[in-house]
Amino acid sequence: MNDVKPYPLTISAIRISIAISLLLTAAGVYLLLSWARVDSFAQTKATPLLVAAEALNQRIMAQRELLQACALQPSCAITQDNIEKLREALTQFRSVASENKSEVSLVGAVEYTALELALNRFQASAQSQEDRLTLYIELTSSFQQIEANYAALVTKISTDTLMQKNRFFIWLMGIIAVLVAVAFVSNLWTIMRLRQSNANERKVVTEFEQLARELQKIDAERLDTLLNDTSINRQQRQIYARLKRTFSDLENQKRANDLYKQLYSLIGYEIRGITNTISGGVQYLSSDNDKNGQAMVKEVTTAAQTLAELAENYNRLISQGADSKAHEFSLLSLLSELMLHVNAKAMRNQTPLETLFDETLPSRVEGRQTQLFWVLFLQIADAISRHATQPLFISVTSGAAADAGKTQLTLSLHFLTSFDIALNKLSALHWRELETPTGSKDDLANAVLGSEMGYHSQWHQSGKQVRFQLHFDVKAKNFHASNALLENKKLMLCSEYALRRDVLHQTLTRAGADVSLVSSPAELLTQHPHFHQFDALLLADCFEPSKLRSLAKTVQKQCMQNEAQHGLRPQLIVYNNTLYGHLSHSTNDGANALSPVPFIDAQLSAPMMGFESLPQLASILAAAQHREHDQPTRFLIVEDDRVQQILLKRILAKQEYNADSVSDGADAVAYIMKQRSDIIFMDCIMPGMNGIEATKRIRQFEKNEGISPCTIIGATALSSQNEHQSCIAAGMDFVVSKPYKQDEIIKVINKYAAAQRLN
Repeated sequence: MNDVKPYPLTISAIRISIAISLLLTAAGVYLLLSWARVDSFAQTKATPLLVAAEALNQRIMAQRELLQACALQPSCAITQDNIEKLREALTQFRSVASENKSEVSLVGAVEYTALELALNRFQASAQSQEDRLTLYIELTSSFQQIEANYAALVTKISTDTLMQKNRFFIWLMGIIAVLVAVAFVSNLWTIMRLRQSNANERKVVTEFEQLARELQKIDAERLDTLLNDTSINRQQRQIYARLKRTFSDLENQKRANDLYKQLYSLIGYEIRGITNTISGGVQYLSSDNDKNGQAMVKEVTTAAQTLAELAENYNRLISQGADSKAHEFSLLSLLSELMLHVNAKAMRNQTPLETLFDETLPSRVEGRQTQLFWVLFLQIADAISRHATQPLFISVTSGAAADAGKTQLTLSLHFLTSFDIALNKLSALHWRELETPTGSKDDLANAVLGSEMGYHSQWHQSGKQVRFQLHFDVKAKNFHASNALLENKKLMLCSEYALRRDVLHQTLTRAGADVSLVSSPAELLTQHPHFHQFDALLLADCFEPSKLRSLAKTVQKQCMQNEAQHGLRPQLIVYNNTLYGHLSHSTNDGANALSPVPFIDAQLSAPMMGFESLPQLASILAAAQHREHDQPTRFLIVEDDRVQQILLKRILAKQEYNADSVSDGADAVAYIMKQRSDIIFMDCIMPGMNGIEATKRIRQFEKNEGISPCTIIGATALSSQNEHQSCIAAGMDFVVSKPYKQDEIIKVINKYAAAQRLN
């Protein structure tokens, strides 16, 4: 930019001009008020000298009239009082005249002396008719001269007053003229300076616009060209030099970030590949091992999963970068992931776990998702480690926060002596707050989450029971609406533990189910004549393998007898909250992968989360009603990793599904063009045609042919939100993480297989 002259219009000049104008205005106002106060006639009449002169004239005239009347009536008498009043008026006039010598001078004015002598002679005489006539003549003679003096005095005072008013007016007009001149000169001067300033401003704006256009297309090479241009001025050179340094710093930082991200992604991907191979191979080989071998398999798998969890969360943090701003996310998904990890932690510590969620929880909230997950998980994991031997009951409730625009969530961890305690009795316990120091951890949590979340924790105790509560505030976008998913469904729930019965009963009845409770397997068997009245029998206790098979076999036998008699048979469902290894293999997300159990129709994974478990149970019951009339669901696996192909086929086989497989996106498109598949598991990243491109082509083929769309489940080892969005945008219905997690696969199958049957 060229050098621009500073604005000549300074603040001092403006202030001086305003000050002069204010002073002149004040003087003008004073003169105007003075001019208005000057009234020629009223002010002349009110002059003390004229007032005294007029009073003297009136007394003389009154005395003359009296003498004239007495001349006609000889009997009339002139009182002394009349003479004295005239003498007082004369004395008063002389006194005022002596005080106003500038207005009138009595030197040489013999008429006033003659008047006084005439009054004296009259008072000294006998006041005869002749004396009265003489006084009348002398008064008349003096009055003529005094009247002439009065007229001259009035003229003189009126002239002086008018001249004073004219002087005020002349000064006022002069000040107004000066004000107009000052205003004119000031405005002219200001306009000239403003024109110059506007010209400079337009010049600056033009140069900034030119600079802005230059910056839109600027790059490092262009900066070098501009810096070598000798025609640019000093300011422009400084700007471009600073931009050059900023460009260099950004480029270096970008290259470093890209390298680190690539490195971190490769590390995470390699860790995932290793854990996929370990988990898949161990699960594939575990069926032939003895009990000791299975225990070792479980330990190895758990270690591999821990490594996978670290890689997954590490990649998530890397994908988010340094941006820790609050954003909108699904609270229910966060709680689901949190409970699965907590359940895995509890299982490793041999700690039984039950959960109960408030039905009015927020669905989507605004906050820091990853930070909140880790703060909660680390606090809960630490609490579980302290009380590893006690059964754990977790409740999640919501309520009003101090901030009217937010909702307070409370996670309560109850470490109990036993699950054999009713829920209402647990709620009625008196809890005493413990003095366990939590301040430092709360301060750290608030530093990570932000103080606006109001995070704090408390420890309480009631006898041998201990409670740990976590409180934090969230800004809710919407709330979870509990639907009557199990309306008109009759369920029989069997559990020996009062707390488990109450928790499951409350969760199921919220969904509209009619639930009957039995407290033992023996009591369950006594109800066999009524089994046909129920849609499902739910076993919710921990059983040893032999006892579970025996009980399931007996119950199924009774169900078949009822079916033969009444034509109806309930589903036998196990709520898989057991610590026995043969029923659960720990998976990468910490949940229980459900292995097939003889004589069991279906299994529900623990812990019970209404917003997830209830749709799963509803799908199981709905699938049972249509299973006899349905065509088998057809699956296609698109996966380039041989181990992952085998693992996914094995998961599907356990659910009695057959699947075809291809190892490339192009092969998948060719397969779909030849035959129908209901559900496709599509790896997103493959050599050749990747899963995203294959999905786009399959969706286009379905649109062109007018056929109902199949369900495409994307699978990716990366946890980047952008990649997940790209998969959904391409036409995928859902995205799961790799390595494949058995419980997640089963949940997805139950959901989308039912949808395909409805279609």
